[in-house]
Amino acid sequence: MALSIVLAPTGSAGDVHPFIAIARALQQRGHRVVVATSNAHRVAVERAEIAFFPVHLDMPSSLPAGMSDPATSLDVLVRQVLLPQLKESFADISKACRGADILVCGPLSLAAPLVAEKLGIPWLSVALSPTMVGSAPPAGRRRTGLRTLVRHIRQVLFAAHQTESPPWTSPIENFREELGLPRWPASRLNQPMTSPCGTLAVFSKEFAREQPNWLQPVWITGFTWYDRADASQTYPPGLSEFLSKGDPPIVFTLGDSAAWFPGDFYGQSLEAVRRSGNRAVFVTGTHSDASLTGISGDKIMVAEYAPYSQVFPHSAAVVHSGGIGAIALCLRARRPMLLTPWAFDQPDNAGRAASLGVARVLDRPRYKAKAIEKELQTLLSNPDYARRANEVGSLLDAEDGAAVACEQIERAVFPNRAGL
Repeated sequence: MALSIVLAPTGSAGDVHPFIAIARALQQRGHRVVVATSNAHRVAVERAEIAFFPVHLDMPSSLPAGMSDPATSLDVLVRQVLLPQLKESFADISKACRGADILVCGPLSLAAPLVAEKLGIPWLSVALSPTMVGSAPPAGRRRTGLRTLVRHIRQVLFAAHQTESPPWTSPIENFREELGLPRWPASRLNQPMTSPCGTLAVFSKEFAREQPNWLQPVWITGFTWYDRADASQTYPPGLSEFLSKGDPPIVFTLGDSAAWFPGDFYGQSLEAVRRSGNRAVFVTGTHSDASLTGISGDKIMVAEYAPYSQVFPHSAAVVHSGGIGAIALCLRARRPMLLTPWAFDQPDNAGRAASLGVARVLDRPRYKAKAIEKELQTLLSNPDYARRANEVGSLLDAEDGAAVACEQIERAVFPNRAGL
């Protein structure tokens, strides 16, 4: 039975790509799928041959000042970027959901749960990383200097172990009243973005196990694989040749969110590889860095864009900020990592990767050329990191996160029927 399904992610490419993977799998099962999100992702969605519906979820041309501070970045994002667009987002998603059987949304799609409740359709929440379901850190993991930030992130997102509500629930409650919706029940007030129908935790059980403090039901699906390379994009000029010649390079990238505030990441990284003599690929995104201007040659390659799924397998190691999508693709490529977390879920993700034995962590304040060189030397000279990366990558091969997510979406519409 074909269902009409709306997926409503919010955020950067790393937040949207898991939804594209699920959308493609749903279409292969015969369902009608629409991805409703910011116009910034229209090209990626349509290149994946998924129907796109535009939603007012746009990032401003210049980000608010508080976004540069990891301790306040998430609060500022919600209060100054997402909440002012709440009513417009609600109207857009409502239009996308006309005739829909179910709505599936990301953790910062503030309007989506209101739409589902108003229209009387089931909805599922999606947790992209363990932080978003309030997971406690693994026992004995390395503690970074960002523990307070991790606790704050859990409070703002899915703080299952907290008793207080997130600081931005009042404006949403006021809008609920305008819509004629009842107030949130006390049992869910501290987790307004967690669906009572269930949460799809789209990460691997190798990365985080189910915990008793999670609001049920939660299904750990495994990672859902999608990268822009799947949309027939190719290497930048010269990158393929660079990767095929010489020793495997170290890849440096900040992904999407952390790239807005790179600090001296690229400058210090460049100095570190010059000191060590390693070959390197710098993937900068659209946020170019002056320290890399005019840099090229046999040892160093700079690219604005490169599909991680095609580049990571050719690397010796990957240095990045700990975004869950980049970690997943590193694990799939069986490559060890050096992680320098910035904000959001990155500190927690980094700690988990370190506890798996596949990564080392260098906090942002300590991210200097000499320390980078030392950490990379340890990472590359100790065979245990490569061995563990290969072991974990092999375990991920047995998972099909998109297929599991599809099954749970179907069951949320027809709880007593499977194999629709």
